Amino acid sequence: MGADFIDYIITDSFVTPLDHQPFFSEKLVHLPDCYQVNDTKRVIANDPRPRTAHGLPEQGFVFCSFNGFL
Repeated sequence: MGADFIDYIITDSFVTPLDHQPFFSEKLVHLPDCYQVNDTKRVIANDPRPRTAHGLPEQGFVFCSFNGFL
């Protein structure tokens, strides 16, 4: 975060390995198990569909959230 009023980041060793501590001003507090779900077996498409196929403009930044995306 880089803010002087945030002392800790709750994380896990998958998302933020302990050797990344030097890159943070906050203290990393690692949970014993994974707090963020990561599926390393999920297949990523080899030929992603163009933006227009999703009703998005061809140019520009698109703000989005993939929470619960399946």
